[in-house]
Amino acid sequence: WEPDLSLIYDQADLIKDYLSDDYELMKRKNLDAIQKISILWRVAHKVLFNWTKKYKNWIIVKHEDISNNPINEFYKLYETLELTWSKNIENKINKYTNSKNPINININKTMGNMRNSKAIFNERIQSLSLIEREKVFNIVKDVCLEYYNRNSFKLTE
Repeated sequence: WEPDLSLIYDQADLIKDYLSDDYELMKRKNLDAIQKISILWRVAHKVLFNWTKKYKNWIIVKHEDISNNPINEFYKLYETLELTWSKNIENKINKYTNSKNPINININKTMGNMRNSKAIFNERIQSLSLIEREKVFNIVKDVCLEYYNRNSFKLTE
């Protein structure tokens, strides 16, 4: 799957308001799938991060954080949102995210997939070669480093 970046760069107001610096990058010819997906991540998160500065009450949770420590991260969300936490909720989160579960989901199943959440991010990052991870990092770095650590990209073997 490759994103059609024209669906973004053809939106004049979006470009004018948020992405004027990225317009030429999005319009480049001969971009490969990794570059296109990285650009999509870059522009989507650039807008998102801009909005989070404008809307201070938004809660941002990184996928890596909630995958690495789901019970703690969900507990913090429940606290922040003033929701009632229970042992039943904790058990359910553990059931669906614990390390005994497979990493990948059953694509024929739409609900109830249990996954080893801690292993997901590492599995995905390791599915890219070092050259591909560097390619991603070079496209997203000035946007992502406000929220992510350079080490997240595993830029050394």
